[in-house]
Amino acid sequence: MRFTIFALLAVAMIAAQPLPFLDYFSDGDYDGWTVYDIAPYSSGPSNWAVAGGCLTQTTNIYTTEDEYDVYTGTQVMTGDTTWTDYTFNVEWKSTDDDGIGLIFRARDEANYYRYLCVEDAANGGPFRRIDKCVAGTFTILALNIDDFTWPDYFVNVSVCCIGESLKVFDSGTLIVAASDPTYSHGKIGLTCYADDDANFDNVSVLPGAAIDTTGNLRAGPWLQMPESDGMTIMWETTTESVGKVYWGATMSFTDSVDSPASFIHEVTIDGLLPDTRYYYGVGLGDSVVAGADYYFDTKPPDDAPVRYVIWGDNRTDYVSHEHVVDAMITRDADLAINVGDVVTNGGVYSQWVIEYLYPARNLLKNTPSYISIGNHESDASWFDDYFAQPDNEHWFATRYGPAYLIFIDTNRLYLPLTEQYMWLYDELGSTEAQAAPWLFVIHHHPPYSEGWDSPGYDGEPNVRDFLVPLYELFDVDIVFAGHTHDYERGEKDGVAHVITGGGGAALDHWLQDWSYMFVYYAVYHYILLDMTEDYIIYRAYDWDNALIDSTLFGTIVDVDEPKAGLPADVRITSTSPNPFNAAVRIDYEVTSFDPVTVTIHDITGRQVAKIAESSPGPGKHQAFWNVERYAYRGEPVPSGVYMATVKCGDKSDTRKIELVK
Repeated sequence: MRFTIFALLAVAMIAAQPLPFLDYFSDGDYDGWTVYDIAPYSSGPSNWAVAGGCLTQTTNIYTTEDEYDVYTGTQVMTGDTTWTDYTFNVEWKSTDDDGIGLIFRARDEANYYRYLCVEDAANGGPFRRIDKCVAGTFTILALNIDDFTWPDYFVNVSVCCIGESLKVFDSGTLIVAASDPTYSHGKIGLTCYADDDANFDNVSVLPGAAIDTTGNLRAGPWLQMPESDGMTIMWETTTESVGKVYWGATMSFTDSVDSPASFIHEVTIDGLLPDTRYYYGVGLGDSVVAGADYYFDTKPPDDAPVRYVIWGDNRTDYVSHEHVVDAMITRDADLAINVGDVVTNGGVYSQWVIEYLYPARNLLKNTPSYISIGNHESDASWFDDYFAQPDNEHWFATRYGPAYLIFIDTNRLYLPLTEQYMWLYDELGSTEAQAAPWLFVIHHHPPYSEGWDSPGYDGEPNVRDFLVPLYELFDVDIVFAGHTHDYERGEKDGVAHVITGGGGAALDHWLQDWSYMFVYYAVYHYILLDMTEDYIIYRAYDWDNALIDSTLFGTIVDVDEPKAGLPADVRITSTSPNPFNAAVRIDYEVTSFDPVTVTIHDITGRQVAKIAESSPGPGKHQAFWNVERYAYRGEPVPSGVYMATVKCGDKSDTRKIELVK
């Protein structure tokens, strides 16, 4: 038959919605979904609503014409027709014995694939099957007629559609499979046939084959509290359940430890060897989440070289956040540090997975991390539930490699004589801090900020007035902060100040000048530190792994003399394109470790932009001037002739470049 569809709720769809797509209905609505009741029907209209944190449908609506050919009643759809190969995960339950199902690769409300389950024998059940709907006409592609009964609790169902392959899993078990070329892409949906108690929750659409074979894993695992002889492993389950962690020097696990019944699990394993790789798995019931990419390295000795990645302010835009994380993963870091604002509103439970744990999952499962709590976390208890950090978890100190790390909570009181201030004073002056080759302080709010999206903010006055003097007194090497959504680096009285707030949230723009801050980019980015006891090679990269800033702290020892044939001191080798319209690349070579600056001047000699300030070391390097993106101090740059100058130590080289708009 060709059926008629009435659109009862037309909610604006998300245009060009990228994957992953997540909706946990914890915000109390189902905005972005559109309801269709399929006429002619009885016992309708439908009643879709969010109740108890899940999406429900509570009328017995069913289509009366050719009822047992179509098994339709009502459906709700969302997503993007461009979605191709994906896995559609849902948790569902029903106390009725009629039909509920999933719609996938939907072109519209009458053209799609459907997975349908009907238990009631009076209505042709029990069966579970994959159907194809073309212009309202259904064809059965695969059928499973094994007996089944709806449990009185939520179970996980996953539809995996890759190419022509269509597979459906229930709690990790394959139920039915088909192959069909009709639809290669499309939206998703939920559907009910004569079922007056349908419940759906934790909807996710993940790119590729991403089957939750456990049916119970909501987030994780992620690594916390790295030690030379141990590691803490955390994960979250959809039900309160017991768990287990397995580990060994190979994927043939030799040890295990139980986790008591909980939703958020935290298991610490100890007795390990320092600076050693271990493989691990998380046990959930009869299933184990494990594989060649589930491993961790215990903390190395204090004098060992280490690599950090640092980022922050990833909140809200989880797609951009995952883009930044994917770039960081390529660096194979030993430790990850986030400077805060990992969620938009810490009081909203779902955001901790949607905005942080899921986008960063492939980093956090192998790389232990620390977070300096931001203001958007709202001091919510979820922060303490989801993360295991030293001491009170908000301010603490730890050693990792040659660096001593001090984390501060600038959302709580830190003025002189307060508990946190006095703790910081003692910690900065401690033997551990002063004996470490490098001393870092990490907190969310910066003392100096050149960027913001509205007038009035130039950094935190109380941080400037009360904390910066301590940093200078106790010879802190670098202060890492966020809050402003950009990248900034500067130095005051021997202390380097860095803002790394380009982790995913909407970018800010240059607003005012601080003489202490001399590098500014409004780009999504992260920081990479390669550290020994003698030096730090400091680099900042954008989310496509293009270098935007670099410098050297300390001294690289035992360096060979420059080889014969290298240029003398400094030389610009090319500028391209030249003339240019929007951006120009400046290629140059240097032979020393002296600091390098790359500046742009107009023909009167006025400096228009400083596009690089670093110590890149001997070799070939590049600098970029994008006049639209990196205009000096926010001023527009007119067409004309400019001079690009690369200075290394007391030597320099200059080339003419021409901007033509």
